[in-house]
Formats: sequence, C-alpha cells, structure tokens
Amino acid sequence: MAFNTDSSNKITFSATFVPLLGNDFPIRNIGQSGCLGIRIYDTSRTHVQFRRCDGSFLPGDILGAFVVSAKILFFSSAHINKVYTDNGWEEETRVFADIEFGSRKSAEILLNALHNIYNEEVYSADLAEAQGAFKLAQILGINQAKLKYWFFMWLTKQNVHHLDEDVLQGCLELCNYINHPVGAACLGMLVKNDETVHISILSFPPILAKSFRQHSAVILFKRIVNPHEYESLGYSPAFQHEFGDGPVEYYSDFKRLMTTPFRKDHSPNVKCWEDLCNTQFLNFAKAVDDKQRRFYSHLGPVWRDEMEAGWAQKVIDTYCNDVVSSTQISRPAERKEFHLQLCANLRKRFHPAKKVHRYWTTKMAEYGGTMADIKRKKNGCDEKPEHMQWAQAATQPGMELDVDFVGLGELMSSLQMNNEEKELTDENAMVLAFGEMQHQT
Repeated sequence: MAFNTDSSNKITFSATFVPLLGNDFPIRNIGQSGCLGIRIYDTSRTHVQFRRCDGSFLPGDILGAFVVSAKILFFSSAHINKVYTDNGWEEETRVFADIEFGSRKSAEILLNALHNIYNEEVYSADLAEAQGAFKLAQILGINQAKLKYWFFMWLTKQNVHHLDEDVLQGCLELCNYINHPVGAACLGMLVKNDETVHISILSFPPILAKSFRQHSAVILFKRIVNPHEYESLGYSPAFQHEFGDGPVEYYSDFKRLMTTPFRKDHSPNVKCWEDLCNTQFLNFAKAVDDKQRRFYSHLGPVWRDEMEAGWAQKVIDTYCNDVVSSTQISRPAERKEFHLQLCANLRKRFHPAKKVHRYWTTKMAEYGGTMADIKRKKNGCDEKPEHMQWAQAATQPGMELDVDFVGLGELMSSLQMNNEEKELTDENAMVLAFGEMQHQT
C-alpha cells in the first residue's frame, strides 16, 4: 500500500513520498535517528495550496514539520500503531505523515512530551495551544497521561494569581481533565476569590515528582522512571526560587502544615524574620498555651498537629512578609542563606529533641491527652502507602542484586537523625546509605 488515509481524511501516511525541498516551514528534529516525518497542515487559507504525501494537492499550507522516533510513536499512538501494522512497516521504514491540525505549537508540545523532552519553548504555550495538545493526543489515540508531567509544569508557569477569569476557568477544566486535584483546588479558590489558603500553596501549584518507591528503583536497581510516570508531587521551580528546594521534604507534608486549621489569635506576635530566627518552637508553643489558658480555655488545648502547623504557618508568614518582599532575596547568595534559615526554623518544631519530647508528654499528662495527640508524624505520612514502599527486585534470579531493606532503612534513619538545621532527604540518605552498604561488602 503506497499510502493510508484515515476515514476523516485528516491524517495521511506514506512510505514512498519525498517532500519537496525549499518549503517555508520549520523542521524540528525531535527523535534521535527518527524515521517518521510528521507535517502539520492547516486548510483555512484557501488561496494557497500544498502537496500532501498521498500526492493530492490541497488548499492550505504547512505549519511545521517534525522528525520523530517511529518506535516511540508506534508504542504511544493506537492510530499510528494500526497504520504501521496494517502496512507491514518496520520501525526503520522511512514514513511520512500529514496531519490536518490548526496548531504547530500543540503538536510540538505533544511530540516533545512523548520523547521526554521538556524545555521553556514547550512551556510558553497559551491556553488554546495547551488544550490543542490534549485534542491532538485524542485524535492520535495517545494516552492523555503522557502529557501529565508537561501540564503540571506548564501550569506552574502561568502566574495563576494574575490570570483573567476565562483563562483561569480553562486551566481549571484542564486540571480536572488530567486529574490534578491540588491544582484544581487552587484554581477553584481563585475563581471564587477565596484566598483563605496560604499563598505558598495557592500561587505555586505542585509539579510531578518521583515517589520514595521510584527513588529506590532508580538508586538501588538503576531503573529508568519517565517523568509522566512520577507518582508523587513536588515543588515547582517558581516555588523553589522563593522558598528553596523544599522547606520540608515532601510536598504533601508542606501542604498539610499550611492547610491544617490553626487558631491564629492564639499565635504570639513576631515582629520580623530576625526575631523569628531567635525564637524557639517551645517558646512559641508555651506562649500559645498561655493564651489558651487565659482566654480560650473553653476551646481545649492545642495538640501537636495543630501546634506544629501553627508554627509552620508563622514561619512562612513571617518569611513572606519580611524576606520575600525585601530586595535582599533577589541576590543569589543571600537568597540561599534565607532558604537555609527557613529550613532550620521549620525544623525547630522537633528540637531540642529531649525538651520537645518532655513538653509533649507533660502536656498529655496535664490535660488528659492520648499518644495520638502528641505523636510526631513521619515524613511522607500523607503520601499513598504503596508509594512509600521499597521498589521490589526483579523476580528472575540474577537479574538484579538483593538488597537488605531492613539494614538500609536503619542506616538511613541513623544518617538523618538529630540534624537540627536541615535533615537529609530520603533520596540523599538512600544514596549515602546504599553506597556505604556496598562499600562494606
């Protein structure tokens, strides 16, 4: 078969077509050693025409052309898979495809995402071009999840706090479409002008990130995890610019701290960032307890989850009001120092460890609380349980090395313990612990 055209006559394939030279459209090489050439054409301009790969001349013009990996498109697109199978084409067969679609940028977004290529160019799309990428994926029978990493990142670059209502609503619809509940919740509040959630959550939607399980798969077994497969949520580049790589390791923990209700009228006054840096968590907690006893005894004591959230919110509020708003943070060296201070202040809720432990056990005894009221939450406690498990070795003997997960976990905990300034992340602790175990063997 020389060529194949779908029933709607919008997509045409050919293994014999040779494109004419000298066309005025850009050609992008996306896939290494690509054997599939894709042209995007538009028929809205009727005063010009072009030659389609089936030999016919159509009114309209070529918007852009791409050379991509046939293997990637073959396994990603149900439509392209069928065409290759029906024609008996191999991955190495030089094939050309013409697709009628009104946006070169939308095609570029989709094709780059399929090849795991992410750059500022594909993030510069407007809402219509973003919507177009999902529409083209649907036309080609491509799983929409392939665009998930790109979309999460694209959304963070939209400056959501300043979008007009129509664009905000369109972004919200895409969040619901691609299953981005945190992004949808943030945009939903902005649509309603509800700014009760802290700006650090509302204005900085999260991106996709590797889960603990996926980190262990990469570190222990050297597996490849593609970005669209990431299971967890992480901090966006815009967030990291303001607040550092991560005030706490897991985004889900940060979100819990910033959204747990805290009786702000209990909170003691802190004048500026310097004052906060000189304030200990226990001083804050005891000041809250004093206000509670004197003015709000009918509301009952403030237990650990709420107290730690109150401290975290006080830290972030003071940081936003006194540091982010100042010119100092615009200088990289000072910004890095402030980021370290932010992490250290948030970790004060655990230190000095013995005094903090004594404070909570004494409070439990005084107010008749339970262990649940004073128990410290583990890092990643709000992640899905299966995402916090170790990746499992291959079932075939000899395929991947055996790992002493119990010993590795204990060594990680030892490396992370009692660091008052900035605790090693699970990922970094895993790298160090696994390296040490390998060295010992």
